[in-house]
Amino acid sequence: MFIILIMWSCTMYGPGLIGASLYGFLNYSAMGMFGFFSLGITGWITQKHKFYLGLCILLLILAASIDFFQKFSTMKIAIALTLPVLAGACSFFYFKQSQMLTKKVNLTATQILSFRFYLTIMMITVFLPHNNFTNYLNKSNMLYLILLSFLSLIIPLYFLQKALEKITAEQNAIIISLSPILTGILEEIIFKNFDFYYIVIYLSYSFILAFSYLISKYNTVQNKH
Repeated sequence: MFIILIMWSCTMYGPGLIGASLYGFLNYSAMGMFGFFSLGITGWITQKHKFYLGLCILLLILAASIDFFQKFSTMKIAIALTLPVLAGACSFFYFKQSQMLTKKVNLTATQILSFRFYLTIMMITVFLPHNNFTNYLNKSNMLYLILLSFLSLIIPLYFLQKALEKITAEQNAIIISLSPILTGILEEIIFKNFDFYYIVIYLSYSFILAFSYLISKYNTVQNKH
């Protein structure tokens, strides 16, 4: 629950300062990076190439962050650029712990989701506008909040949790890190403010994932022979 509180706080604060696609890329690529590092270190003899691919992802993260910081050189932006990486690290840690709970305690995806937000809910009550609380709880706002909660939290997290029952935390972190590419496309369609430079970075990240997959397939074939 504490990890979820950190992830939620970063996600609520970061995108408003650096944009949804860049935040998504830094967040998800950080997850992928930690996934590659974990696989590379634990299986160094056969999978050390994944550690080096993790270093390549780190270079992409630095390239995107430095470019954005040069455009808006403020301390607030510097902090905002660290938030998605922090959230990515917390997400990867959550994947590992959640998978452990699923296997050792026999909890289902629904059972884990049912209590993971309790601490976050308790903490955000401090920041609610208590003086005008009734003005915010009208039917229109409640419908928007319910729709948003399903689209951004309940549905994605349920499928994410179900994925952890079938695949490893490292695989889950790497696969989900492809999301920023679609986010960037949507941001360009809706807001017309997406920089081509980041498309190159996002595609480079996709190339790293594809390269990792091809190496794994090649090693599997070689081991069979």
